[in-house]
Amino acid sequence: MAWRRVVADSPWADVCLAIALNLAEPWLAHLIPQTVRPDPGQLLPLVVNGSSLFIRAAAHDHPIVEESVPLGLLLAFMAACLALTLAASAAAPPASSAARGPLTAAAAWLWAIALTSLLTDAAKRYVGRLRPNWYAGCGWSDSTHACSIDFADGRHSFPSGHSSLSMAAGLSLTLYLRMIIDGRTLLAADGAAAESAPLRRLLSALACVPWLLALCIAASRVHDDWHFPSDVVAGSALGAWVASFAFHLYFPAVPPAPARPLFEQEAGANAPHCCV
Repeated sequence: MAWRRVVADSPWADVCLAIALNLAEPWLAHLIPQTVRPDPGQLLPLVVNGSSLFIRAAAHDHPIVEESVPLGLLLAFMAACLALTLAASAAAPPASSAARGPLTAAAAWLWAIALTSLLTDAAKRYVGRLRPNWYAGCGWSDSTHACSIDFADGRHSFPSGHSSLSMAAGLSLTLYLRMIIDGRTLLAADGAAAESAPLRRLLSALACVPWLLALCIAASRVHDDWHFPSDVVAGSALGAWVASFAFHLYFPAVPPAPARPLFEQEAGANAPHCCV
């Protein structure tokens, strides 16, 4: 299609636009109004002394624990995925669709991150779901029945940003590596492809490591009580969808050759053979 041809012919422009979107993402996300949900729980009046008792919502009463994957480690994982994507582009077979240079690979990866980050932050502000550690983070006071700390980040539970970004980064790398591995197999001779089948299976398994690491990062958010399971599932699904979309935008699948109709094959098989 024409728009795909334009995208493929201008990798520098795409890289610059993706970087610009990543830089402008915080301001763009703030165009969505922040939803402020009421504090969870129930206030019960006491008949004995006229006071009141606040019953906390157990789902939001988890303590704040140290993150297994802090923001710095997440950024390091994403940077490693980008570096490996650029390095893998040098190993792409010259005749395969992966051999479009590191700029095209970087553009696909950067667009996946930019779109995932924008959609995640916009959804966080629109939904405004409170985190499982809301009471601990906002400095809840049992005497005043109110928060003593402005815990703005506590209203950004859905979807999980760690899950969406790690999935977008890891799955993009996995898809690119699998494309290179499959391309080398298709371009090899029949005998060479058969001999390298065990190696190909091993490389295909290793190519899934970034995706598996992304799943581990997502699982850590539930383990550390920073997100609900539904937050992690939604974030992972969002990151996976955007990564697949960006990847196939720059590296569309080549349609298989059309098969010959069955009656043509039978006619060719039953045709008389002439001897000269």
